[in-house]
Amino acid sequence: QLLVGVLSSRGDPGPQDEAAAVLHTYFSALAGNTRAQMSLGYRHQYGIGVMQNCHDAVGWYTKVSDKTIASAQNGQAPFIEKKRLSDGSVNDPNSLGDNQDVLMYYEQAAGSGDMTAQATLGQLYYYGARGTARDYSLAVKWFNLAAQQGDGSSMSNLGHMYAQGLGVTQDNSTALEWFLKGANLGNAAAKNGLGWLHMYGVAVPQNYGTAVSYFSQAAEAGNPEAQFNMGAIQMGGLGVVRDHTKAVQFFTLAAQQGHVVALYNLGLMHLHGLGTPRSCPMAVQILKGVAERGAGAAILQNASTQLANGNVEHALALYELAGEFGYEVGQSNAAYILDEMSTQLSSTDPQPASHHDRHKQAVKWYERAAQQENVHAELRLGDYYYYGWAGEVDYAKAAAHYRRAADKDPQAMFNMGWLHQVGHGLPQDLHLAKRYYDMAAEPQSRASVPATLALWLLPLYGLYLEVGALEEWGDQDTMAIALVSTLLALVLATIGFRKLLES
Repeated sequence: QLLVGVLSSRGDPGPQDEAAAVLHTYFSALAGNTRAQMSLGYRHQYGIGVMQNCHDAVGWYTKVSDKTIASAQNGQAPFIEKKRLSDGSVNDPNSLGDNQDVLMYYEQAAGSGDMTAQATLGQLYYYGARGTARDYSLAVKWFNLAAQQGDGSSMSNLGHMYAQGLGVTQDNSTALEWFLKGANLGNAAAKNGLGWLHMYGVAVPQNYGTAVSYFSQAAEAGNPEAQFNMGAIQMGGLGVVRDHTKAVQFFTLAAQQGHVVALYNLGLMHLHGLGTPRSCPMAVQILKGVAERGAGAAILQNASTQLANGNVEHALALYELAGEFGYEVGQSNAAYILDEMSTQLSSTDPQPASHHDRHKQAVKWYERAAQQENVHAELRLGDYYYYGWAGEVDYAKAAAHYRRAADKDPQAMFNMGWLHQVGHGLPQDLHLAKRYYDMAAEPQSRASVPATLALWLLPLYGLYLEVGALEEWGDQDTMAIALVSTLLALVLATIGFRKLLES
């Protein structure tokens, strides 16, 4: 049912039919399909094929979030590295080949007795990070070696693994020993472990006061698990006076460091107005983030693997599928491949998509990603409308997208300056143009060089406007480009002349 819904949404085969897509997805979601439930949550959140309805969206995302939390509490939550191709992660250090090189480097260093490398290897195997398969037994091995050299974090990790029975036989007494060793070295995670043991009376007498003391010390040191535990204590009034406001504060601190259960609790508190004003939009955004950390996110990992192996067409199909389920990373990566890597797409299809069709498809995914506040997507949409790559030129729409990206992207700032300079989609205003160019010309900005050149050119451009030179030049774009080219030629000539003199 879900696959039929996805194909109906794409119009593959036949015409696009969003009504049929929603219907098939709905029946699949009722049957408990997690990805269908995510798709409906996303559609209701943004009004795609259905009426926009926050409460329906949060209802579907809550169902998926419940499954995510159940997996996380059972130690089954996957470790998914979400890579945006627009950030330059195409065949970058996180590709399969480089992951293997990194693993080999750490294994060699760890084998030579490097404590940091041993602890790092333990982390890689514990989480299954950087393409490494999760292996608790190997994690225990490397944590043991690092702990023997005095690494407090490894001691804490061993305590946790013995307490949970991960890669070892469950043993609370051994867990207590490792937590005490780590805490004596000042390790915050180990103190949190001691708090947990005292909280539940495991291997020690139950004592809420002692638990709160350990949790508080660890939370102040920035440990997210301890911050979550402090939130749970404030929520339940265990050893303290119940305080929902403090619970929200602690859950927020933990969530900011990626603690998924804290994020889940925070979403429910915003939904029901506990310790914070009731807010469905805030709750749905938070619970969407929780839902996207579940097993369904493996599709992104699979797509990254396919791309690293050179299977661009397959990677695109997976990213588009992830985009249908609401993953912004999937949407932006699908758009990037269609936009920047279209020449690498295979042409085995008897009726391959034209360049124009791929641009239109890229616009669809950029628009979806821009809805979810992806700045690069806003910038590219501005480019598409400015140059008319997927239709007619529309300077007003280009300006709208550049404006939304300008607060966070120096290239968008430069583009806004250009639009104000030549009066495309915005009133011609050289003062506003200078303001945007000034912001884009910050030393660390990637638009620094063109913005600096534009600032040098701007007074001359204003002079031409004043003397009516536009009538001679005809088109403002032509004149501006000619002036920039002339200025750039002079700069390059000056540099070349100086090198000649130095030689």
